[in-house]
Amino acid sequence: MQARAEQAYLVFVTSSDIAREQMRKIFAETDTRLPPLEAARLGANGSLFASPQVRGLHKLLFAESWPVEVDPGRFRSDEARLEVLGRTAGILGDLEATIRRELRADQIPPRTAPPDGGTG
Repeated sequence: MQARAEQAYLVFVTSSDIAREQMRKIFAETDTRLPPLEAARLGANGSLFASPQVRGLHKLLFAESWPVEVDPGRFRSDEARLEVLGRTAGILGDLEATIRRELRADQIPPRTAPPDGGTG
């Protein structure tokens, strides 16, 4: 969830001045990024319990987004914006797929008959 929230933030901060102004109120109401202390706790838990693949992808995602947070103006041209958003979207997709695979959430459970044998 934190990674998705960070992606939404990148879309917001890399938008044009006009678009950001139009999105400002909606973004403020829907911003799901964790407060700094909670984000730090999540990072610490991830460092302890996440697999090396998940940790690596998470670090890569935030390494890509950090320059945008430091100087968002550098990423407001269409070319720069699309490049950073494309890279982070790819990393986010890989991160979600890895987590789903590790939790076996990508497997469809076998279909079972209802407890009454299907007679309703």
